[in-house]
Amino acid sequence: MTDPVQTPAAPVDDAAWPGRIAALVLAVWYLATAAPGVLWFDTGEIALVSTQLGLGHPPGFVLYTLLAGCLANVPGVDPLWVLNAVSGVCAALCALPADGLIRRATDLSPIARCLTLLSIGTLSALWDQGTRIEVYAPATLMSLTLLAVGAKVIDERRATGRTWLGLGLLSGLLACINPVFALAAAAAVGVSAVPYLWTRKRLFQATTWAALGGLIGLLPHLYIFFVRGRTDRFVWGDLSDGAGFWAYLSGRDYGHSRQEAGNAFVENLGTWLAWMALEGALLLVVVGAVGWGLSRWTRRRLGLWLVPTVAGGLFTFSYGTYYPEVPDYNGYLAPTLWLCAVGIGGVLARVPTRGAISLAAALLLLATTTGQRPIWQRSRAAVSFPDTLARAHLDALPADAILIAESDHLVFPIMYLQQAQGLRPDVVFINAGFAASSWYWHQLYAQHPELPEIALAAPNSGIRLRRLALAAPNRPVYVESIDLAGTLGIRPCPATLSFALGPHCRTIRDVPKVFADLLAKGWQEGGHDDRITARVLYNLGYTRARGLWALGDVSAALNALRSTFPPAIGAGLPVPENLATRPGTSLPHVPVLLGSEANNRAAGAWMLHHMKRSEANAWLEADKHEDGLRSAKGSAQ
Repeated sequence: MTDPVQTPAAPVDDAAWPGRIAALVLAVWYLATAAPGVLWFDTGEIALVSTQLGLGHPPGFVLYTLLAGCLANVPGVDPLWVLNAVSGVCAALCALPADGLIRRATDLSPIARCLTLLSIGTLSALWDQGTRIEVYAPATLMSLTLLAVGAKVIDERRATGRTWLGLGLLSGLLACINPVFALAAAAAVGVSAVPYLWTRKRLFQATTWAALGGLIGLLPHLYIFFVRGRTDRFVWGDLSDGAGFWAYLSGRDYGHSRQEAGNAFVENLGTWLAWMALEGALLLVVVGAVGWGLSRWTRRRLGLWLVPTVAGGLFTFSYGTYYPEVPDYNGYLAPTLWLCAVGIGGVLARVPTRGAISLAAALLLLATTTGQRPIWQRSRAAVSFPDTLARAHLDALPADAILIAESDHLVFPIMYLQQAQGLRPDVVFINAGFAASSWYWHQLYAQHPELPEIALAAPNSGIRLRRLALAAPNRPVYVESIDLAGTLGIRPCPATLSFALGPHCRTIRDVPKVFADLLAKGWQEGGHDDRITARVLYNLGYTRARGLWALGDVSAALNALRSTFPPAIGAGLPVPENLATRPGTSLPHVPVLLGSEANNRAAGAWMLHHMKRSEANAWLEADKHEDGLRSAKGSAQ
């Protein structure tokens, strides 16, 4: 028997246009400022598996892969543009369910609602997700949709099986993109619905229907059985048996990242709050959080905000190495930022209409003009260095070379270029991080059947890689860093963009100018405008400098460090000629994300101080800006 529906009083103004206008404005802005291709971190991998219809990292994002992959494979379109556009459109559409929640919670005027939505949508953390290839924008959209639909169901006190089957179905589909988002949103709706379902004695029935809907929603995971064992595309993991299948779905590969962070939660939370303050977003977050406690509706539906916030915070701030600007870290808090719009609406609804509009406009002005990057400085349209860097590494290799790398900023862009675009198929590219997994070697041999077979039984991946290098003497072997050379136990030599190994060093010609010119190009192709690109540039120079220092060439190491800075700054850093030290000396390593200006300055100063040179002080005397964004002086900040 169908329960009668109890509908609450309609809001004072039920106009839907504010959400639509905000979504349209944000979509135009996101698409206009989106990256033209792959960026750093997981974008290359996501682009690869979507374009190939393969399988990405655990626990998978199969629904995204299927939908985005079909769009990316439409004839006549650039797949990278399509995948960036998917993020931009989904990020902009988040304004619609957010507006629905504001309308349900408050009687805020349409103009104030539109301004509030724009103030949230223009926050740099959300802009970041809308201008890169990632799964967080689609996951945030589905999460907010589930919360908005759930709020409507709760307000109308629906308990029918069909209603909760639909909510469960939406949760299951969301889990096919990101299970953390799905669990958080489903729990938020469930916690908020328990009181009335318990009172009406429908809790067990609704839970059963929701669980059934969730199982149906998980059916896209059957796609894994279609791609497992395929070697004509990138498929992550050994899915040949039940144990491997469960290991993949449980995300076992990533468990260690959070275990090492046990006591870092408070510190990471403080880092995030400080970063939000620097980005001009902290006030909006605080007002939004306060607003959820002001009205009767938001207090009764507090779980809709609290559960996703706690879940996102626990997952995000539990990482041992935390940097808020990294998309994997701020992506899990995207639903929280959008839900702050509801709280802001609750605060503004308590003042007269004109005052609410003025305050909403002030918040929009704050979000767009303050912070480290005002809205007119946010654009990734010219950030093409990930592609340039990957192409340069492949182009620099001789025929039939083996290149071993481990940094994300090299691994995934190179994988995309080689496997999706067919660039340099003669090169055997090996991700050292994957080399510990047998499934990766099976894929490698399928791509390069001419490689000599080696025994995979080994205590570590370094021994496997060494065996391959020794078994293929006619293939020049290159590694990204001196550390990888040490892992293989083969003597290295500098080779312009990387390090060559063994007897091939006799024929290698190192050209430092090519390396310096590449980094200078990096500043032109995004280093001044994209913080992570600047960090990559600093990391590239530091990695080369560590290797050159270990080989005893101090002047070359200092030149490598100097080339990481924007030309106007690098020209002022002195590098004495013909400095050398005993080979094998270690350069102190500071564990920072990718790299930083401060780290490279300190490394140069340390080298010169070690050599008892007075020029050390000059490396420490300069702007204390960091991370590569353009300052008023044109330096790296």
